Amino acid sequence: MSRSYCHRTLQDFLDADPKTILGELTDSESFDINTKTTDAWKGEIKLIQETLEGIQGHIHLEYIIPRMGKRVDVLLVIQNIIFLLEFKVGTDHYDASAINQVIDYALDMQNFHEGSHNQIICPILIATGAEEKTLDLILSNDQIFEPILSNGQNLKYIIESALSKTSNLNPEIDHDDWFSKSYKPTPNIIEAAQALYKGHDVSEISRSDAGATNLTDTSDEIQQIIKRAKENNEKAICFVTGVPGSGNSYPIHSI
Repeated sequence: MSRSYCHRTLQDFLDADPKTILGELTDSESFDINTKTTDAWKGEIKLIQETLEGIQGHIHLEYIIPRMGKRVDVLLVIQNIIFLLEFKVGTDHYDASAINQVIDYALDMQNFHEGSHNQIICPILIATGAEEKTLDLILSNDQIFEPILSNGQNLKYIIESALSKTSNLNPEIDHDDWFSKSYKPTPNIIEAAQALYKGHDVSEISRSDAGATNLTDTSDEIQQIIKRAKENNEKAICFVTGVPGSGNSYPIHSI
């Protein structure tokens, strides 16, 4: 499976016929495409081609985030920064859920994509019908910019400003090397629980013979885990298994 629906150097993208790009996106989509989706793609293509002339780099449309089962509308690799663009074509406000969405994309890329662990990431929410926001570039210690809100008209200025701000930081990204890196998401809680019981007999899962000693030992052990986590400023997940009535919901009050 391709990592994105459409990938080009940015200059090739700017020179391409919008209908050709739209055709690539349409051919890559496995589900039925409605007018809203097509109009959104047209709006994204038009805005990028009109605003990013002279910017060198690589562009990916509909870049797939495997762990989340979602796609970044537009991903740009320019010099030493990965820009993640979430488009809301025609929207006249900056929705909180959309802001959280682009933040999640940035965190996911940095934490789970091998080539992005140490890269600078800039999440941008573009609501094309909204008012232009004052640009405030804040780069956190984890090398992820605070989400930037834009109507798209100042996109080139945002990119150039972010590049200028970080010019003395990370070296330029080798796009081909970055793109070849694997994506290694950690398992979610359900997957971890399934892995925990892999190879166990069904009877081991259904046993419900927890007695007072068993519960006391379990409670004491969890208390120790909590204590160590607090002392070392760490996080821990404890799986206490058992069918209803076996005592697995025994309260641990210090949590």
